[in-house]
Amino acid sequence: MKVDDALPWQRDIAAVHLLDPASQQYNLPFIRQLFVHEPITVLRLAPGNRA
Repeated sequence: MKVDDALPWQRDIAAVHLLDPASQQYNLPFIRQLFVHEPITVLRLAPGNRA
């Protein structure tokens, strides 16, 4: 499914970022844990600091 195919109530934007201390990753560990049985598309709109 493309983003344009989603119904309005199926779209959301995260205004906060959650840091997983074990992996030092933001958001994705929580998304993978909470939405195991749902198809989720994650868009990264800006490059992060990879230094």
